Amino acid sequence: MTICPEKAVAKELVEGELIVLNWDRHGQELPVLMIRHREKWCSFMVKDFMTVTEKIIGGERSA
Repeated sequence: MTICPEKAVAKELVEGELIVLNWDRHGQELPVLMIRHREKWCSFMVKDFMTVTEKIIGGERSA
């Protein structure tokens, strides 16, 4: 199970290789760990996903 941008797995969803799980996340704790090397190239899609995820899920962010 993973949380990822739907755009990133659109082909797999259409082909039935992956499915979207719809669950009520309210009242449930969801630990999320996002790691990237700050000196390595990072695509706009990944940067945007990390920003949106942080806004939606919230939580602490380390430097």
